[in-house]
Amino acid sequence: ILRGNAIDRIKQLADAMERDPSDELRFTVVICGYATIWRSWEAFKYIPWDLSILDEAHAIKDPKSKQSKQALALRDNSARRLVLTGTPIGNSIMDMYMLLEFMEKGGSGFSDFAAFKRFYGVFDNVGDRSILVGAQNVTFLQERLARKSFYITKKEALPDLPEKLFDIVEIEMTEQQTEFYNKLARELALEIERELARDDIERSMIIQNILVQLLRLSQITSGFITWPEIVNEETGDIIQDSFTEWFTDNPKADAVMADIKALGPNEKAIIWCCHKADIATLSEYCDIAGIKYVTFHGDMTEAQREEAKHAYNYDREVKALFGTAASGGAGLNLVGYPPGHPEGYETNTTLIGYMSKNWSQIQFSQSSDRGHRRGTRVNVTIRRYLVPNSIDTVIDQRVLDKQQAGLELSDLRAIQTDLVTGI
Repeated sequence: ILRGNAIDRIKQLADAMERDPSDELRFTVVICGYATIWRSWEAFKYIPWDLSILDEAHAIKDPKSKQSKQALALRDNSARRLVLTGTPIGNSIMDMYMLLEFMEKGGSGFSDFAAFKRFYGVFDNVGDRSILVGAQNVTFLQERLARKSFYITKKEALPDLPEKLFDIVEIEMTEQQTEFYNKLARELALEIERELARDDIERSMIIQNILVQLLRLSQITSGFITWPEIVNEETGDIIQDSFTEWFTDNPKADAVMADIKALGPNEKAIIWCCHKADIATLSEYCDIAGIKYVTFHGDMTEAQREEAKHAYNYDREVKALFGTAASGGAGLNLVGYPPGHPEGYETNTTLIGYMSKNWSQIQFSQSSDRGHRRGTRVNVTIRRYLVPNSIDTVIDQRVLDKQQAGLELSDLRAIQTDLVTGI
């Protein structure tokens, strides 16, 4: 396992490659993170790898990213390649290009990404730009995948795993929230119109900025609003720093806390948020109610996150974990008892809730599995707390649409059957 600084990693790699005539081991396996490959490429490139495996391979979905380009260099230095991912599509069908290209140069069926986009994408022209609005020719991609991959569901891999149940709790905003929400929605609508009319910034940057701005509406549905800093346009001086203001009443936090208080003596809950202010709110509510909890987010050190994970699984008195879905990715085991050591523990994660969500289907898919995995002993409810007809429902539907697109593309049984029978 490659760890440490550059010199440490090169020494570890050299030790792994060293051959001892008396050694009965038949092969060497090197495990490392994506960033380690390009940081240590001067050493990696001299090794003719027999097999390169990318786990959570959606990490290379962007052809322009440094680690994606480095993955292709690794491909060219490897006799065989394998990709593993439970979320092949995070945003659109275009995410498949790099996965196919890593498996084999030209594996996408096209000489470059632009040609792949033209064939599989449906675009609308807005001014002098084209915007991806849908997919076409999907059957061709399904057939290509059927020849190069296989698809297995969690139910097939773990047939005895308890159910994952989905439901929605609808929240009604207060009059104060509704007033602020409608005012901000009108302002954002005008701002979006102005942004879309610009031609001095790359389209993808404009869209990304709009999506981020829209998350300000979800702050209001969560019970707070962050006011941006005010800057003097002439001098550049900051007149007022940004600050967060909480509404007097918070129906969404009340609903989440009602579910936490209703947990049985052996039940635990994970509540994911996209705003750290949500974590602060729920933490304050639990402090007042005397409920033991832990937090888990990107501002914590790795040691602090490990401590929080340990406390959630090992401490029977910890009822909840409040974290950001962005930090709740692959490899995180939060079943509610010591993983692999259930003896003497009756506690289980029974609720995974979403107080707020961002636009990432991958983060939703990964985080919703943290308490539903090998070792889960009871049914787990995945609960979304949504304000109807608001940005909450827009984000929720977009994320589910992306998830459905991924499932439809990955479910290859019918095509595989046709290929096998020669039809």
